[in-house]
Amino acid sequence: MEHPLISKRLGLVYMLLSTVLFSLSGMAVKGLYSSGEPLPTLEIVALRSITGGLTGLYLIKRGGIRGAEGQWSVRILLFLRAFFGFLSITTSFYALSVLSVAEATVIGFLGPVFTGMAAQVFLGEYWEIMDRIAGFVSMIGVVCIARPSFIFGTLFEGTQVDIDPALVIGIIVAILSAVMSSAAILAVRKLAGRCHPYYIVTAFHCTSIPLILLVAPFLPQVVEPHPWIFPQLIKTWGLIVTASVGGVLGQLCLAQGLAMEKASKALTITYVQAVFAFTGEWLAFGIVPHYMSLVGGALVLMCVFVVSYLKK
Repeated sequence: MEHPLISKRLGLVYMLLSTVLFSLSGMAVKGLYSSGEPLPTLEIVALRSITGGLTGLYLIKRGGIRGAEGQWSVRILLFLRAFFGFLSITTSFYALSVLSVAEATVIGFLGPVFTGMAAQVFLGEYWEIMDRIAGFVSMIGVVCIARPSFIFGTLFEGTQVDIDPALVIGIIVAILSAVMSSAAILAVRKLAGRCHPYYIVTAFHCTSIPLILLVAPFLPQVVEPHPWIFPQLIKTWGLIVTASVGGVLGQLCLAQGLAMEKASKALTITYVQAVFAFTGEWLAFGIVPHYMSLVGGALVLMCVFVVSYLKK
């Protein structure tokens, strides 16, 4: 029997599990970049998409789950979820080629704020006052964790940051990525109760594969400096499997969580991924977190607790 506190917050539990799994997947990807066989980003995404597509098809067939046959509105939403998700990934890759990881992380976490505002406008889901406060305070926490140079360089270290046109373009593209991510989340939320989470995840991965193959040849070398290869090392394949399985299971938990919880409240939980990120770097790579990261992590965890505790 489920504990009443757990069953009451099951959607938030799924969202928390998704952040853990996405963090695990992200650490594996970081390991792939620093391994003896560095893979291009789109190849990693393609391998994860293939794994996700095959896993989803197997789960659908095994469970005998009916899909969206004859429901064109559901099919359109499935395509929009996959399309916006793919755009979010590709634009975030370009942003990472121009910005630092810290800067891209901070801008990427604007997504939950955009989602909360958009869900109120397009889905009619009221963005509660405490959820708004928790979202913005969590954003401050993420800034403390990432410490982007365009904020901390000028305000705290007294250094002058030159305005590079490429940096401005990177920031705009990173914001666009957050908007695309928000649109994908809204599509998932709209599909809640109309389509099984397995179909949502499978459609995303199966649609991403041809889009990746279509886009990859036209990406500039600055975005994809490494050629596609067939990995030879067992360690590389282990990291690929970890990144793929973590990503697929994270997508399943994300879809299930959004089917049970309002978008604005559910997405606030995802800020804890920033805490998992610097904790994972500390444990796996020996990167000792800055004291500001600890302050930011405390703010994020406090907001996650408040959002979960105030769940009605």
